[in-house]
Amino acid sequence: AVAVLIVSVALAIIRRSVCELLESSADAETIAQVREAMTEVAGASNPHDLRVRRIGRAVAIDAHVEVDPTLDVVAAHHIAAAVRARLVARLGPATMATIHVDPSPAV
Repeated sequence: AVAVLIVSVALAIIRRSVCELLESSADAETIAQVREAMTEVAGASNPHDLRVRRIGRAVAIDAHVEVDPTLDVVAAHHIAAAVRARLVARLGPATMATIHVDPSPAV
């Protein structure tokens, strides 16, 4: 009985370690926080193509947002930088985020 308990605990520890080493997807709550934070930034809309992974205690994010298609590159870059800053503020300084900007479809 003791051996079964030891093996069970060992397998749980191994599973968590392997998930961290393989950059497992973040949980639903973290993904919801990412979406919410991204939509709080003025000029950014429709966050999509989200890839949110846990790497140890850090969060790695690769995502797209839509911006006004008439913006110049500098203005679009400022929006992407603001989105990244919001994510770091929400999820902590170890957050790594790459934000891509796409033009919003013409209305």
